[in-house]
Amino acid sequence: MRRDPPEISVIVPVFNLGAFGVAAVHSLLAQDFDDYEVLLVDDGSTDGSGTAAFAAAGGDPRFRLLRQQNLGLPAARNRALAAARGRFIAFLDGDDRYSPVFLSRMRAALLEDGGDWVACAFADCLPDGRQIPQPALYDRPMPRAAARWPLASLEGILAHYPSVWNKLYRRELLAGLSFEPGWFEDHVFWLRAALRSPAILHLPEPLYLQTRGRKGQLTTSDDERVFDQFPVLERLRHLLVSSGRPGAAEAFEDLAGRLLAERAQVLRDPGRRSRWIGATRHWLSRQGFDFPARHSPSLATALAGRMPVGVVADLSAGGDLSEAALEGLAGQDISAFSLIALTRPGAALPPRLAEFQRRCPDRLLIRLEMPPARPAPLRWRAALTGSEAEALVLCTGQEGFEPSALRLWADARRRGRADLAVSGLRLPAGGGWHDGWGDSAALSQPPAEGLALQPRPGGLPLLPLTANLLISRPLLSEALPPPDSPWPEGDLSLRLSAKAARIVWLGFPAVHPPLCPALRGTRVFERAEDLAVTRGLSGAQRRQFLLRVLQMQMDFGPPGAGRLRPLWLLPGVFYGRRRLSRAGLWPGEGPLDARLSRLLRPQGWR
Repeated sequence: MRRDPPEISVIVPVFNLGAFGVAAVHSLLAQDFDDYEVLLVDDGSTDGSGTAAFAAAGGDPRFRLLRQQNLGLPAARNRALAAARGRFIAFLDGDDRYSPVFLSRMRAALLEDGGDWVACAFADCLPDGRQIPQPALYDRPMPRAAARWPLASLEGILAHYPSVWNKLYRRELLAGLSFEPGWFEDHVFWLRAALRSPAILHLPEPLYLQTRGRKGQLTTSDDERVFDQFPVLERLRHLLVSSGRPGAAEAFEDLAGRLLAERAQVLRDPGRRSRWIGATRHWLSRQGFDFPARHSPSLATALAGRMPVGVVADLSAGGDLSEAALEGLAGQDISAFSLIALTRPGAALPPRLAEFQRRCPDRLLIRLEMPPARPAPLRWRAALTGSEAEALVLCTGQEGFEPSALRLWADARRRGRADLAVSGLRLPAGGGWHDGWGDSAALSQPPAEGLALQPRPGGLPLLPLTANLLISRPLLSEALPPPDSPWPEGDLSLRLSAKAARIVWLGFPAVHPPLCPALRGTRVFERAEDLAVTRGLSGAQRRQFLLRVLQMQMDFGPPGAGRLRPLWLLPGVFYGRRRLSRAGLWPGEGPLDARLSRLLRPQGWR
């Protein structure tokens, strides 16, 4: 039943949102609670999105359209807030949506609780259709049940996202509050509300659907507005200190670190990134505290003038970065990293490497001329010596990287106090996701995100691959194989397995290795056999290691996809099976990947 005035007022600002504004209106029309009004504020759109959003309501009398010249999001929200008549107030960003039960569930929970406001979890809605639930709580997992959070302490307040859109408010809580001009206006409004309320109810259901990946979104836009964070931080500091609550200085440092880390992640323009790093250093110096490393260890390292990560691209055979490597490295969101390029002596800078230098002038490019005949361990040693990075990735320059790969790698390694970080992989030729482990059963416990792991004695958890590893300088220096190693990449994986004291794992596919022609045929298996003998592996270790080589041939060696792809495997598989049998290691004991089993044990084989 609808009332006058309505039970809930929903405020929806719209500015050049295209079809997103229409989707927001459709989500309101789909609500299973109908006693609400919607105040659409067209903030001077030039693409007709305000008109289109209002038309999508189909003449529903609950929708009102307020027009104004482009005064910005705070002014749009303030105008609607002044016109709102509801007993409760809700905010919906014009490019987001509500789940169909948002209003009913939030209202019922708030009425039962009797408090001032209620917050809910949300879902990040990605362009590919996936929805990833988020608790809207910092450094905490998704709660199992609704909970009332006391706000008497600043720690309790700062546990919550400083957003206005995933909440429902009693009108009385917002009396006298308005959004201040400028960007990041949510932060001050949220803090002022929190400081006047004793508690907030939190629901673990992702009732708010937040669009991600839309061009022009403030939270992901690499533009000059990132510098507006500094005056907003000054205002937040004033509110915290003037609140008279204990721990205001520490709370502000924590909040500032969190918000600065969020801003750093959107920066791609090299000039702006350099200016922002300098401005952040100056601002922190004025405030009298260091950046809190827990929020982003890699940013803390960069602000301290050190290099968190170095990527070694071995182009010494005369090659160049692949297009995937160029785009992946140029698009990294880490605040600082170095690219150590090993190139042929006397050769011109390869074109894509030159393009990386042109597009990323703030990234440190270290070019080391390296004769291709120099053994790989000596090339790696030269890269280690020629770089001051805290940890290194060893790659061929052909791999693709996710934009957040280096930052997440570096932060996970530092937070876990680990000397090695392992990530998942995206297999080539449509092969799907791989967890990045050779044998996760060889670890002290099942791998989980952020958990510090240790290899079991004699265990071989790593793939004979280096591109999905971030290796600390001390560990790499200790684990480098000798120059005469029969297979340096495999040898390094064995040595890292034996010497790594703490390992952290990131399951997301940070790296996209390419197909590798060198893995076809029998040569790589022969080198692996020589290495197993040289390293003195036990029979069980040899079987495990050599079967892993065959698995790598399956995953990274053959071209293409489909039923004919296994034909490329047959020479290597026949050879490997025969060699294992002669060594008394086949069939042996232990698990076998199902796909490899079909090749090694096809019907009719004995």
